[in-house]
This record gives sequence, structure tokens and C-alpha cells, in this order.
Amino acid sequence: MTHRPGHHTIRSIKIPGFAGSSISMLRLDQEKRRHYRVVQSRLPTLTVEVPYSDGSKRYGSCRDISVGGASVTFNSEQDPGLEAGDEIILLFQTESQPRTISLASRVVSRRWMDEGGIGYAFVFTRPDELRAQIWGAWGRWFNRRRFRRFVPDADKGVVVQMGWKRGLVDGRLIDVSLGGMAVLVRREEAAQLNSARVVNISFGLGEGEGGLRFRAIVRSCSAGPRDARVGLELMRDETYERSGPDLQRWIERRMQRPIAD
Repeated sequence: MTHRPGHHTIRSIKIPGFAGSSISMLRLDQEKRRHYRVVQSRLPTLTVEVPYSDGSKRYGSCRDISVGGASVTFNSEQDPGLEAGDEIILLFQTESQPRTISLASRVVSRRWMDEGGIGYAFVFTRPDELRAQIWGAWGRWFNRRRFRRFVPDADKGVVVQMGWKRGLVDGRLIDVSLGGMAVLVRREEAAQLNSARVVNISFGLGEGEGGLRFRAIVRSCSAGPRDARVGLELMRDETYERSGPDLQRWIERRMQRPIAD
């Protein structure tokens, strides 16, 4: 049982008029724009604070963030012990900005991270409150794309096959949303993608769930010493209309999986 600080977290108060305005992270039919998350490592450290009514606080590190929500990691000592459905206030702060962003949030999931610590996925529940605060430099963090992004467990890698007229490359899924995905491939094979603008991608869902196929636009390719990260944007065509809902349900099931205490 996770020990919590004294008293209670600062809860989000439901304000009349906002009940129907919460952003749905995983409903395909409600997504009007393509929204990716801003990965925390690309920017200065963004700290997330969970305040309690007795004045105590718990601190975590933001892994990625968008106008829809955020993924936050806490070490075992700082774990706030929240559960899916809890509605609280999160405070976002960074050394590069003098002011703090305060956002009403709801816990979507909680799980142990492969690299250690406990990861939480939060959805922001008051879009109007959010828009009023993200002016200026804060806009670098809060990308206006809304799709929820799922990061598979590293030890249960999902293999993605990318094919086009002149080549075929296999890679490992880094993350995926209803807007696109990032795939890790060997550096020497990534060079083949220079000749490909559109690729046919396929990957298995595992556990007897079959597989999915999409067409995607190659948006980026960042090479490291041994591997390269390929960014793909899913094309909105007939294939997407058929496979999009299945991808949505798969992401939702993975995000809501309970973790063992």
C-alpha cells in the first residue's frame, strides 16, 4: 500500500459549465486535429508538483505533455499514491520560467516503469483554464495536438514493418498515437528511408489480437550512433478509417492495464 503524505491531495473542484468540456483522449470520433506530444527531454526540466492540504508536496518529472494531458514519473519515495479516476490539481514549473502553471487533472493510469519509478498518465479536465495559462514561452511545452500517445514496454517490443516500392525495413515501436508513431531502426537501414516519402506499415498487436496496417508519411529521421528514430504520420485514407478504431481500442486497453503492487 503506497503511503501518502498527511491529509489529502488538492482536489479539482467541478465548476458548472465545464462538465462537458473535458478533452477525450482516446475517442477517435471526437478528435478534430492531429496532436502529438512534446517529449520532455527536448526542453529544460519540467517539474510536476502534487500539493496536499496539509502543505506537504510530492514531486515528479514530466516525460511528455500536450494540451490534452501529461505523463509524469515519480520515484518510489515521491509516489503520491493516486488511483485511476482521481481528480486533483497539478502544478507545472521549470527554472526557465518565473510563473507556475496550475491545471485541474484526472488520473488515467498508473504503472511501474521499466527504468524505475512509477508513471502516471493524466488528462487535463478544463480546456478553457488551460488555454488561459499557456501563453508566451509555455507554448513550447503544450503542443496543440490532442492525441494520446502510448509507449509500449521495452521488454515486449512491438515490431513494425515499413515497406515501399524500393525497400523494406523492420523496426521497434517506440510510441504510437492515433496521429502517428515513432519507430527505432538500425542506422544503416534508416538510410534506405531517404528515398521513401510514403510507406506501408504493419505491426502485430500481440496476445492473439491480430495486426494493423496503415499508410504513413515519413516526417523525420534522427540518427544516433547505432540506431535511428523514424517519425511517421498516419495518412487519413480508407485504410485509416478501417484500422483507426482498432488502434484506438488497443491503446486504450494498454493505457488502462492495472499494475501489480
